[in-house]
Amino acid sequence: MVTDNKYNALSDIDLFTLLKRDDHAAFTEIHHRYWEWLMAIALQRVKDVQVAQDIMQEVFVSLWNNRHKAAVEKPENYLATAVKYLSLTYLRTGKKMYLLHEAVSENLPDDVTADQLLHTKNLMAVILQETNALPPVRQLVFRYSRLEGYSIQEIAEKLDLSPHTVKSHLTKALAHFRKTLKAIILLLSF
Repeated sequence: MVTDNKYNALSDIDLFTLLKRDDHAAFTEIHHRYWEWLMAIALQRVKDVQVAQDIMQEVFVSLWNNRHKAAVEKPENYLATAVKYLSLTYLRTGKKMYLLHEAVSENLPDDVTADQLLHTKNLMAVILQETNALPPVRQLVFRYSRLEGYSIQEIAEKLDLSPHTVKSHLTKALAHFRKTLKAIILLLSF
């Protein structure tokens, strides 16, 4: 086992090798070594400090959770790619849900209770989760239609699908949400 003050002298490969052996100090050194640089990458892409911090947290939680699985040959590239991927995912999907959440939060009445606000946030989380669970094309159709306001024809052109196929995907997505919402309402009524 390496002593704590010697971790900063280790190579990235050595740190990742120790990380695979559940070495918390190696993880801390990786975090310390890369946080600022990766934060700059995330911030450059998403243009929002809070979202960039969330992305950073997700990257490092994922790094720890997958420490036994990840085959990392170039740690710098591995971490930068993870940040870029999560930033792109946010820009492609999460940003619209985040904006929807903000719009809902801003339009709540002044007398809303903490419980009502919590239920609203939980419902938004379920909507995001259920959207992400849809098959990829159906997910895109739903997002374009309901979150970005595209027409069936615009979505068809954008995705190179027939309008009939777009309608079919949208109908199935909406049926999925109706079924999910009915289950939530049933649970809340007890």
